[in-house]
Amino acid sequence: MFRDITAPYHALESWLYDRAVAPAIYEMLEERPRFLRPLLKAIPSDGRLLDVGCGGGHLAINLAAANPCWHITGLDLSADQVRRARKRSPDPSGRLCFMAGSAMSLPFADDSFDGLISVCSIKHWPDPARSLKECLRVLRPGCPLVVMEVDPDNHRDDRRAFVARQHAPCFLKPLAMAGFRWKIAARSMPLKDAELLFTALPVSRVKAGPVPGTPLWMIRAVKKRSSNVKR
Repeated sequence: MFRDITAPYHALESWLYDRAVAPAIYEMLEERPRFLRPLLKAIPSDGRLLDVGCGGGHLAINLAAANPCWHITGLDLSADQVRRARKRSPDPSGRLCFMAGSAMSLPFADDSFDGLISVCSIKHWPDPARSLKECLRVLRPGCPLVVMEVDPDNHRDDRRAFVARQHAPCFLKPLAMAGFRWKIAARSMPLKDAELLFTALPVSRVKAGPVPGTPLWMIRAVKKRSSNVKR
């Protein structure tokens, strides 16, 4: 990833992301529930949710705990991350499962899910336009899609606050700050570019903007009921 951001994480990258970065991201989201509330309210009590780029499963596991009747699938390109997610949350009920796969070709039938979320993953997709079409293909008409990503234009204070909460020793925080700024944020997709991708999609009720107090942006949309999304 440090050389090719679209490549699967190798073992060390997976470990660093899982132990230091992912918990900080999901702590930030838990402190700002209003940004996910429209997605959560739109999914029926027995609905199906897909988490694309689920990493070690932090978000999917928390959502499953809060919504015990949902069926949640987490998908990630990294087999290491999928193994971590499965180990972190053994679920004999089958309501929560994790699998390896690519956003470029989602291994699901059309209209399979009542909601889809992707957090800090779109920058890793070799062809974001194609992957977004795949996300809509597997989403049922009238259902919500939420995409979040690191904002390359994030404010310095937000960047510092995010790195400060990462689960890493203090003496490594300057290195983490440099890595986040130059290896992650600098290669992330700007919000305006993501918005342009959404203009070409069969979606409605699009809302886009920064997530205040974080170095992230978010786009929320709903798949049009009359759409037939092709590969």
